[in-house]
Amino acid sequence: MGVTYYGGENVDDLVPRSLPQIHKNKIYHSKHSQQVKEERSRGKHDLRTMGHLKTPLNPPKDFLKSRDRTRTPKPKTPTFKYSDERKPPVPRATVQHTPSQNDKNFIKENAISTIRSTAKRPIPKFVDSPGGHSQELMPSGMYPKYSQKDDYGRTPEYINRRKKEMAEAQKEYDAYVQERLESGMMKRVPDAERTRILEGLKTNWNLLHHQYQGLSVITDTIPKRNRKEMLEREMDILDKDIKQIEAHPILYIS
Repeated sequence: MGVTYYGGENVDDLVPRSLPQIHKNKIYHSKHSQQVKEERSRGKHDLRTMGHLKTPLNPPKDFLKSRDRTRTPKPKTPTFKYSDERKPPVPRATVQHTPSQNDKNFIKENAISTIRSTAKRPIPKFVDSPGGHSQELMPSGMYPKYSQKDDYGRTPEYINRRKKEMAEAQKEYDAYVQERLESGMMKRVPDAERTRILEGLKTNWNLLHHQYQGLSVITDTIPKRNRKEMLEREMDILDKDIKQIEAHPILYIS
């Protein structure tokens, strides 16, 4: 049954009403809690490390006597005793080893091998400080190892292969051009005409460049911008044509 509440000073609170009941959920208890407690206390031993909370005393009848100690006596360790079991004896050798006699003169052999051997060459080093600090020369990078390679000074194989491929391609192209010339489908442009065309292109480019330099610096109107873009476009076309003709000394037309 709820508790009656008459409210505070507000008019709406003058009507008595019952406060809502608060239902609390039950506290969760795991079904394994008892098992956890037992497993937790299973491996523990009381009074193992810290000792007793209160030191147990001897009864009054066992009072302290002369030369008596309160400490507990140490457990007696069992004395070591040899077992009666014995291992079998080591078998005796049936064959007696007799050292062989060698007439080799080791001193003479060592002297001969030393005389015939070649002297060990010292490791090349260089000194890099006034105090005499030295380093090995070969791994330092100061010795030109590349000049001692077998293929030093020779043309790499891939360059020879590339030259051969270019020569074959040029041969095929020359054969194709000769075939087209003989059939009349293509003819060569004379050198004088090529020079005249190249000079005409350069003259036109110079005229357009002169007009381009005479334009206003500020292109604040649409006609100025359009004229500038038109001159730049025509100059780019002439420049590409000039480079194309200069790159090919022989011209063919079909």
